[in-house]
Amino acid sequence: MKKNLLILLFFAFVVNARAGILIEPYVGMVMNGEIDNGTDVEDYSGQSYGARLAWQQMGLFAGLDYRLSSKEFSFGSSDYEVSENLYAAVIGYEFPIMLRVWGEFILGGEGEVSKDTDFTYEKPSGTILGLGYTGLPFVSLNFEMANYKYSEADGESLNDDAKFSHYLLSVSLPFSF
Repeated sequence: MKKNLLILLFFAFVVNARAGILIEPYVGMVMNGEIDNGTDVEDYSGQSYGARLAWQQMGLFAGLDYRLSSKEFSFGSSDYEVSENLYAAVIGYEFPIMLRVWGEFILGGEGEVSKDTDFTYEKPSGTILGLGYTGLPFVSLNFEMANYKYSEADGESLNDDAKFSHYLLSVSLPFSF
């Protein structure tokens, strides 16, 4: 009897153990952002969109995330806009109780500041932590915390890193194949 029960449990896990590809486009609003350039600290807000491409098996997923963001902030009396593109390695887990968690390590990208003096932030590094609710059909409601910095601007090292931190509320469409 024990042997039959073990065989039944084994087949139950094998049938549910699906491996596949996860494609997840998302769009969201950047909120409560703060930029610290070493001399001033300013607030920013904006929007972000992108996609994750990952391998997924038994709830665990690992892959890459690519995102584009546009942020607006002011230093003194001047208004600026930063257009960013970042890519990151992502690893996460989707629980059977309509909840997902993930962490990302930023691998690269750049942020271009536009105003009177155009310059480009380079060599980003940092982390993004996310939590998603998957109780709605085909949709995930997500909350992310991002903390990262740029160590170069226009190819030259910065004395004080440009540090960004913000929250992102987003909606995504996770497709598994």
